[in-house]
Amino acid sequence: MDRLHLIVLVALVLLLNLAVSFVRGQPVDPSTLSFSAVVATLLGVIILFFDLWLWRLPFLHPWFVVAPNINGTWKVCGSIVNPLTGKRSKEHIGKMTIRQTFFSIRFQIEWDGYGKSKSLMSEKLAVGKEGMCSFSTLYEFESSKSIPDGKTHHAGIFFHSNERVPSAITLRYSTVDQLLGVVRLTNHEKKLTWRNLWLR
Repeated sequence: MDRLHLIVLVALVLLLNLAVSFVRGQPVDPSTLSFSAVVATLLGVIILFFDLWLWRLPFLHPWFVVAPNINGTWKVCGSIVNPLTGKRSKEHIGKMTIRQTFFSIRFQIEWDGYGKSKSLMSEKLAVGKEGMCSFSTLYEFESSKSIPDGKTHHAGIFFHSNERVPSAITLRYSTVDQLLGVVRLTNHEKKLTWRNLWLR
């Protein structure tokens, strides 16, 4: 949350205090602080709705919300690059589900006949200059082969987008154990079903 968001939140607190005083027919004075519990509750609800849904509203982009909306399901095609030889692995296809809020982003990829990648923690999507976006995550890969346990990786993921709701993006990632990969996302379906809403 940056300075602009904090200023807006402070302004909302002031406006809610004034509104509560006005509805109760009380003068605007220090006694309005007695309604702090009500104001805090209302502000909490506003923040919750903003985090889950309101940040996606088109008129908030890009002056207030700069992050692109990549929420939804995608068709994916990905490969891994060997950092020692520079050789790229065979490409795998699948489906990726992204659950993005204003403060967090999580994902799950179901690779056709290969396995499943699932994030175990969520981070806020950071947006830099010229549409460069990034986030870090801890994810687990579970192979569909006869491997009993999945392996976790801590990765940094990067992509570029100047669109509010991109239809295709290319994710590039690197892990602390020196894995490099590229995942191309296409056929963006923005609506999430209730079944995959929380990536269960």
